[in-house]
Amino acid sequence: MRSIFIAAVAFLAACNQKPANSTASLATDWSLENLKGKVKQVKSQTFIVDSVTGKTGALDQKTEEDFDDKGFAASYTESDSKDSMVTKQEFSHNENGTFKGQTTTVNGKPKSSLQLEWDKNGKCTMARTYDSTGKQDSYFTDIVLNKFGQPTSAKNYHMDKTPKMSFTNDYDSLHYIGGRAVEF
Repeated sequence: MRSIFIAAVAFLAACNQKPANSTASLATDWSLENLKGKVKQVKSQTFIVDSVTGKTGALDQKTEEDFDDKGFAASYTESDSKDSMVTKQEFSHNENGTFKGQTTTVNGKPKSSLQLEWDKNGKCTMARTYDSTGKQDSYFTDIVLNKFGQPTSAKNYHMDKTPKMSFTNDYDSLHYIGGRAVEF
């Protein structure tokens, strides 16, 4: 279940762009995260809070998000308080900013990747997921994007063409507000 959820979240983040030939401006990650100016990096730390006293305790988690010069996420790193578990996602974009793909590593070792295909009309026609060895392990079809280029639904299949899962997402303008996934 966790791997299916990760694939759906990765796909959600991935398609958060306008089609490749769109003349409208892309919704940058800066705008989606309500950041002002040309932010290069956002760092955050999460601490454990004592549920009785409400006092802040030990550091629990650290995150770091880097942006390119056009305002799109270039990487996202999440680590525990001792940096003993580090997960990093690196994102690639076409020249016009549309999302091409991402790779995920855990402690520097490959975990998974995602690659999107766009047709000549700028429609996202296929998303392919790959395992840690680079072998394709599933694919998404029937991809529907809203006017902001965000995925509202898609179907995910195993390599033997049997259904794996499907999802739907809801947005309030640019902002994701919820979604549903169904495993088969």
